Amino acid sequence: LIVSTGPPHSLHLIARQLKRRTNIPWVADFRDPWVDIYYNAFLPRTRATKKKDKALQDAVLRQADLVLTVSDGLAEKLGKTAQQTATIYNGYDQADFKETAPPSDRHFRVHYIGNLKANQNPTALWEAISRLREKQADFKAAFRLAFTGNIDPSVSAALNEYGLKDCLEVSPFVPHQEAVHQMQQASLLLFIIPETAGNEVILTGKLFEYLASRTPLLAIGPPAGNAAQILKSCHRQPMCDYSDQSNLEKQLQEAFAAFKDGAYMKHRGHGHTQFSREDLTQTLATWLNRLT
Repeated sequence: LIVSTGPPHSLHLIARQLKRRTNIPWVADFRDPWVDIYYNAFLPRTRATKKKDKALQDAVLRQADLVLTVSDGLAEKLGKTAQQTATIYNGYDQADFKETAPPSDRHFRVHYIGNLKANQNPTALWEAISRLREKQADFKAAFRLAFTGNIDPSVSAALNEYGLKDCLEVSPFVPHQEAVHQMQQASLLLFIIPETAGNEVILTGKLFEYLASRTPLLAIGPPAGNAAQILKSCHRQPMCDYSDQSNLEKQLQEAFAAFKDGAYMKHRGHGHTQFSREDLTQTLATWLNRLT
């Protein structure tokens, strides 16, 4: 069996040549879109480049025996050309989440872990936090907004504009196990899907690790997207639209109320083992056995 995985999607072109020479079954694994990936919009691509790129993608989709994707939305898009598709989520490693680490201090900490890019700048959330800090003295005293990783300068500027500089906790990247520990210690994990075209099919690995941490989530993105469907299936708080300040404020207040009454552990979710990599690998093995 031949398995190619991209990006870089040029690897699929190597597998395509091997498939032609050997006629061995071929699985093309798309971890991200190809021609529709969001950063293409920022590149100086010519009309001829786009046409050639689309032709190469379609050739891969037509000739692969199976196209794997990480989201149902991406599978639906690629499935218009592919012979057959299957979705296997990024998932999480259960070994990383054997121990729980509940909050260890008196602060209500909303934590984002990872890169925060310019198209992940939810000004409605910053305004909701600012309003709650003005209205509720206990919220202002307890609230902390934590970031671990790189923050785009535009996000930092917006946080300053909304008067949140005094409640920020910013730290650089940490080893993965420390990141997991921080996920478990947060009062609320902040999940933001990039605000870009086609973002309804974005389903990052971060979401599944956040779910595995069992910590409550405040999620911002397209309410009808694939990530929103995952949250609904896990009985988590619904996805908030980018500009839905009232709902963002409501979810913050509810999480803070649970924090104050000491009900943090009671409000934690379960581990969602259907997204464990062990279970997902069993699904993958079934597909590979079927093809061979």
